[in-house]
Amino acid sequence: MSNLFSQCNRLLGVDFANIDTSKVTNMSGMFSNCSNTSSFTLNFKTSKVTDMSYMFSGCYNLNAVNFSSFTTENLKNINGMFSDCEYLRNIDIRNATFSTLESYDGVFDGSYATPTIYVKNEEVRNKILTNMLPTAYVEIA
Repeated sequence: MSNLFSQCNRLLGVDFANIDTSKVTNMSGMFSNCSNTSSFTLNFKTSKVTDMSYMFSGCYNLNAVNFSSFTTENLKNINGMFSDCEYLRNIDIRNATFSTLESYDGVFDGSYATPTIYVKNEEVRNKILTNMLPTAYVEIA
Protein backbone atom coordinates (compact mmCIF):
# COMPACT_ATOMS: atom_id res chain seq x y z
CA MET A 1 0.00 0.00 0.00
CA SER A 2 3.08 2.18 -0.18
CA ASN A 3 2.30 5.47 -1.99
CA LEU A 4 -1.19 4.17 -2.86
CA PHE A 5 -2.90 7.57 -2.74
CA SER A 6 0.21 9.73 -3.03
CA GLN A 7 -0.33 12.98 -4.96
CA CYS A 8 -4.15 12.66 -4.82
CA ASN A 9 -4.70 16.38 -4.40
CA ARG A 10 -8.48 16.10 -4.53
CA LEU A 11 -8.77 13.22 -2.08
CA LEU A 12 -11.27 14.10 0.65
CA GLY A 13 -11.62 10.70 2.32
CA VAL A 14 -11.24 6.97 1.94
CA ASP A 15 -13.49 4.21 3.25
CA PHE A 16 -11.52 1.08 4.13
CA ALA A 17 -14.50 -0.79 5.61
CA ASN A 18 -14.36 -3.61 3.07
CA ILE A 19 -10.65 -3.71 2.34
CA ASP A 20 -8.54 -6.38 4.02
CA THR A 21 -5.29 -4.81 5.18
CA SER A 22 -4.40 -7.52 7.70
CA LYS A 23 -1.32 -8.66 5.74
CA VAL A 24 0.01 -5.24 4.75
CA THR A 25 3.50 -4.41 6.06
CA ASN A 26 4.32 -1.15 4.26
CA MET A 27 2.14 1.97 4.32
CA SER A 28 4.94 4.45 3.67
CA GLY A 29 3.86 7.52 1.73
CA MET A 30 0.33 6.13 1.47
CA PHE A 31 -1.34 9.56 1.60
CA SER A 32 1.70 11.76 0.98
CA ASN A 33 1.07 15.06 -0.72
CA CYS A 34 -2.72 14.81 -0.53
CA SER A 35 -2.61 18.53 0.05
CA ASN A 36 -6.36 19.26 0.18
CA THR A 37 -7.33 16.57 2.68
CA SER A 38 -8.21 18.08 6.06
CA SER A 39 -8.87 14.98 8.17
CA PHE A 40 -8.58 11.21 8.20
CA THR A 41 -10.35 8.62 10.32
CA LEU A 42 -8.66 5.39 9.43
CA ASN A 43 -10.15 2.12 10.60
CA PHE A 44 -8.05 -0.60 9.12
CA LYS A 45 -5.81 -3.35 10.44
CA THR A 46 -2.21 -2.32 11.04
CA SER A 47 -0.90 -5.12 13.26
CA LYS A 48 1.68 -6.30 10.67
CA VAL A 49 2.72 -2.86 9.42
CA THR A 50 6.40 -2.09 10.00
CA ASP A 51 6.73 1.09 7.93
CA MET A 52 4.51 4.20 8.09
CA SER A 53 7.27 6.64 7.12
CA TYR A 54 6.08 9.76 5.29
CA MET A 55 2.53 8.38 5.35
CA PHE A 56 1.00 11.88 5.52
CA SER A 57 3.98 13.97 4.50
CA GLY A 58 2.99 17.07 2.55
CA CYS A 59 -0.68 16.97 3.57
CA TYR A 60 -0.60 20.73 4.15
CA ASN A 61 -4.26 21.17 5.11
CA LEU A 62 -4.47 18.12 7.34
CA ASN A 63 -5.68 19.18 10.78
CA ALA A 64 -6.92 15.94 12.39
CA VAL A 65 -6.01 12.27 12.25
CA ASN A 66 -7.85 9.53 14.12
CA PHE A 67 -5.80 6.34 14.49
CA SER A 68 -7.65 5.13 17.57
CA SER A 69 -8.18 1.71 15.96
CA PHE A 70 -4.54 1.27 14.91
CA THR A 71 -2.35 -1.29 16.62
CA THR A 72 1.38 -0.82 16.33
CA GLU A 73 3.02 -3.92 17.78
CA ASN A 74 5.34 -4.35 14.76
CA LEU A 75 5.83 -0.71 13.73
CA LYS A 76 9.49 0.17 13.24
CA ASN A 77 9.65 3.30 11.06
CA ILE A 78 7.67 6.56 11.25
CA ASN A 79 10.33 8.90 9.84
CA GLY A 80 8.69 12.07 8.50
CA MET A 81 5.21 10.66 9.06
CA PHE A 82 3.61 14.10 9.54
CA SER A 83 6.32 16.25 7.98
CA ASP A 84 5.01 19.39 6.28
CA CYS A 85 1.54 18.97 7.76
CA GLU A 86 1.45 22.66 8.57
CA TYR A 87 -1.93 22.80 10.31
CA LEU A 88 -2.08 19.45 12.10
CA ARG A 89 -3.82 20.03 15.45
CA ASN A 90 -5.29 16.71 16.64
CA ILE A 91 -3.84 13.20 16.54
CA ASP A 92 -5.57 10.27 18.20
CA ILE A 93 -3.17 7.34 18.60
CA ARG A 94 -4.58 5.91 21.83
CA ASN A 95 -3.82 2.27 20.86
CA ALA A 96 -0.22 2.89 19.80
CA THR A 97 2.54 1.45 21.94
CA PHE A 98 5.71 2.26 19.95
CA SER A 99 7.55 -0.54 21.79
CA THR A 100 9.21 -1.77 18.56
CA LEU A 101 9.83 1.69 17.07
CA GLU A 102 13.37 2.17 15.73
CA SER A 103 13.21 5.18 13.37
CA TYR A 104 11.34 8.38 14.11
CA ASP A 105 13.43 11.18 12.63
CA GLY A 106 11.62 14.30 11.50
CA VAL A 107 8.15 12.99 12.35
CA PHE A 108 6.80 16.55 12.63
CA ASP A 109 9.34 18.54 10.57
CA GLY A 110 7.72 21.53 8.87
CA SER A 111 4.58 21.29 10.99
CA TYR A 112 3.94 24.68 12.55
CA ALA A 113 0.90 23.98 14.71
CA THR A 114 1.21 22.58 18.22
CA PRO A 115 -0.97 19.48 18.11
CA THR A 116 -2.89 17.77 20.85
CA ILE A 117 -1.98 14.09 20.79
CA TYR A 118 -4.15 11.51 22.53
CA VAL A 119 -2.16 8.49 23.72
CA LYS A 120 -2.60 5.28 25.68
CA ASN A 121 -0.23 5.72 28.60
CA GLU A 122 2.62 7.64 30.22
CA GLU A 123 5.29 5.61 28.38
CA VAL A 124 3.99 6.67 24.94
CA ARG A 125 3.50 10.25 26.19
CA ASN A 126 7.13 10.45 27.34
CA LYS A 127 8.46 8.96 24.09
CA ILE A 128 6.63 11.63 22.06
CA LEU A 129 7.66 14.54 24.30
CA THR A 130 11.26 13.39 24.64
CA ASN A 131 12.02 12.19 21.12
CA MET A 132 9.50 13.56 18.63
CA LEU A 133 7.74 16.78 19.54
CA PRO A 134 8.59 18.38 22.88
CA THR A 135 6.10 21.22 22.34
CA ALA A 136 3.03 19.00 21.84
CA TYR A 137 0.20 18.77 24.30
CA VAL A 138 -0.03 15.04 24.99
CA GLU A 139 -3.12 13.79 26.79
CA ILE A 140 -3.58 10.28 28.15
CA ALA A 141 -6.99 9.08 26.99
